[in-house]
Amino acid sequence: MGFGLLADRNRWPAATLTSNADWSPNSPLASCQSLPLLTAAVSSRLGTSANPVVVQAVFPERYSCTYAGFFRINLRQAARYRLELFASTTFTGLLFDTRSTTTGRDRAVVPSLLDWRQLRWGDSNLFRGDLPAEDYQLYPTNLHVTFPLCRVGSCRWTFYGAAYQPDGTNADAYSLGYGWLSDSLQFFRSLDAEDGYVPTDEVTRFPGGGVSVEPGTGYRTVTVPRQVNGRQIRDSLFDLARRVDFHKPVVWLPNIDDPAACFRYGGLFQRRGDHANRWFASAYTSSTTSLEEITT
Repeated sequence: MGFGLLADRNRWPAATLTSNADWSPNSPLASCQSLPLLTAAVSSRLGTSANPVVVQAVFPERYSCTYAGFFRINLRQAARYRLELFASTTFTGLLFDTRSTTTGRDRAVVPSLLDWRQLRWGDSNLFRGDLPAEDYQLYPTNLHVTFPLCRVGSCRWTFYGAAYQPDGTNADAYSLGYGWLSDSLQFFRSLDAEDGYVPTDEVTRFPGGGVSVEPGTGYRTVTVPRQVNGRQIRDSLFDLARRVDFHKPVVWLPNIDDPAACFRYGGLFQRRGDHANRWFASAYTSSTTSLEEITT
């Protein structure tokens, strides 16, 4: 059982963005404020620890927030990022900083994910404990940051390190797919929750045993049941389902205390099935909602 997170109201599109780097005229910085994920903001350079790429956001009002993220970015595993949240719209009154309180280091794009018993001597992930290099690009590269509830007036993202092209070769620019900053609904995930993977390859079989395969792009699915919902969670889940319908995005993190679970199974989703509340007491229900990954 994990402490899951659902978020559906994104404040990032309302922000005024600035940066210390130039961005492509065909893929401006504002591209990261809207979907689809294929339309990304593309920077003119990579960042270094001495000269990182910085994106600053000022919001029209102070928002109550518990989650921030970036979806479909192209940073490599060892690249670093930082998120700073401020109370004012002038980047004063620091509320939260992702830097380690003990070492002052910025976070790796993919933190240590694997149990030490899964590590093998000589593997590419031996010392960092992250995903093996050959598995890294099986999943979309997303950044997820959770933090205690605070009222945010401005924020600053900082990026530096290597990036990759879709074919896996080195890139000379950052691609930022979609930003998110919002409050979220957090609750214990039920033991009978389900995570799935749906391949979209089209397989044609011919007489004599021949097979033709047209490759597709697979996507992930998740079913999130809640066996016991108090009145507050029950109403909040139902409100969320009504707000998103079947076309608006929602962020799902299966376990905010487990980076591996969030990297593999969390991300940007859409509701794909009916949301059901089943009453079994005057103030309690069992709720179920199904989601599928947004792939474009």
